[in-house]
Amino acid sequence: MADKTTTLPPHASFPQRLMDGYEAYSAFRFPQENGEGLPGLEVHTNLVRPLPRDVAQTSAASNGSALPLGKNEYLGLAQPVSLSARDRAAHLYVVGQTGSGKTTLLKGMALADMQAGRGLCVIDPHGDLFEELLETIPEHRKEDVVIFDPADDDHPVGFNLLECADDQQRQIVVREMRSIMRRFIEDSYQYMAVQYTGPVFYQHMQMNLLLAMSNPNQPGTLLEFYQIYQSRNYWRRWLPLGWEDEQLRRWVEVVLPSMDYTNRNHPQEASFGDYLSSKFVDFVFDPRLRLIFGQPRSTINLSRIMDEGKILLVNLAKGLIGEANAQFLGLMLMAKIQAEVMSRAKLDPAERKPFYIYVDEFQSLATDNFSVLLSEARKYNVSLTLANQFTSQISDPRIVQALFGNVGTILSFRLGLEDARMIEPQFLPYFDLTDLTNLPNWQVCVKAKINGQSPPPFILSTCLPDAVPSEQKAAAVRALSRQKYGRPRAEVEAVIAQAMKEPELKDEGQDEDGNPQHGKEYQRKYRVWRRKRRTQINRAKFRRHRK
Repeated sequence: MADKTTTLPPHASFPQRLMDGYEAYSAFRFPQENGEGLPGLEVHTNLVRPLPRDVAQTSAASNGSALPLGKNEYLGLAQPVSLSARDRAAHLYVVGQTGSGKTTLLKGMALADMQAGRGLCVIDPHGDLFEELLETIPEHRKEDVVIFDPADDDHPVGFNLLECADDQQRQIVVREMRSIMRRFIEDSYQYMAVQYTGPVFYQHMQMNLLLAMSNPNQPGTLLEFYQIYQSRNYWRRWLPLGWEDEQLRRWVEVVLPSMDYTNRNHPQEASFGDYLSSKFVDFVFDPRLRLIFGQPRSTINLSRIMDEGKILLVNLAKGLIGEANAQFLGLMLMAKIQAEVMSRAKLDPAERKPFYIYVDEFQSLATDNFSVLLSEARKYNVSLTLANQFTSQISDPRIVQALFGNVGTILSFRLGLEDARMIEPQFLPYFDLTDLTNLPNWQVCVKAKINGQSPPPFILSTCLPDAVPSEQKAAAVRALSRQKYGRPRAEVEAVIAQAMKEPELKDEGQDEDGNPQHGKEYQRKYRVWRRKRRTQINRAKFRRHRK
């Protein structure tokens, strides 16, 4: 083969290997970046990595059915990034400093779900995301919006945690209430919490909660549960029992008749009922929470919202209802959500419609049972998107372990130094401490789980939603939700006043010990109930004997 250099004219020939790559780089080296930037050049303060092939293929094959997250920009090529429904089922965790772009990402994700007709719930502890979503509801989803706003006390919604359909929900609610009270008391008194509660407190709380939930046709409320400790005979309104439980039966036959919560050894001393009820007084007597918790029937049906794919927007703005009340209401709502998620076990897997839950500042609403929801929700087609500012805000190490052990996709905006040290192992060796602490606004490091595999992390740029906010649209959606799910304040106050009355005991007298004796009608119902109960016990003994 002829030498190629001989085909060139003599004046165009040049010596081979005149300079190597390092020398060529020194001849065309870019200028040093300074704090003012370089005009005409895009300067990155962090490492930029290309989009992994698995992520690119999944995003390209989504055909608009996946959740858009943003775009990856590498070497001037912008590629859209989406997450499929299967990958979302492993949950998402979003973390980053204030102002770094978390709200923009959550808003874009929620609007994409609304536009696609999916069911979702957004719990906002600040109120900004709640208002922005309300102003950008798609026109075809206005009928599906359910607004839960405690600040709207002229048309309060009803939310009764004690309204349960079966035994499983009762046990879940009682377990969650125990965790909620433990969390509140530990946050309030910290190392002195053990001096304010004990086994006796939790025993009376749990058994009286079960008593208030014993009649599914007439469920009790938190206000009525509180009234048990303020009136000696108030607990008798749930007799005869509508729920056959051996421990509860013994509680109302042996313990409560001999218990007087109102008894004071000295006029200036607190009663045992005051000791027990003092843990709940701040919440049941708050004017706004009282209107919500005092309604015996919930106007918001979480099970129906999930099954019908509706949109639940919850405003827990701390500046409107107070930090403690917002946290208590959020914890109650999360407890009810967990109970409804677990009740989906009764449905056929094909009937479990996908539902997506967004929780900002989730660490304030997480109890020690939160890990159960993280591990079990995906089985029932419920996906969680959890967000907060600092991982170090999560005080319970068990929640941190459950978070990183169950969440499939982690999106990290710019972090502080302490949080970057906690998150860094999730992104090594591709991104280190310096990268995580120097991300610009609206850029996020993503570690995703795609088709059960973990591709290398990459950088993502979030995109602003295209929806145009409208205050008129927000007002129309509010009015529609009030009409469907709210009740006039005067009507709710009348229901609460009636429920707080002492139950009437006809022909009531006193025995030798001063205990109340009930009227004939009550005694007749009680004898019937006791006869049925003895028959059930005898039949059970007979079956065991035959075996």
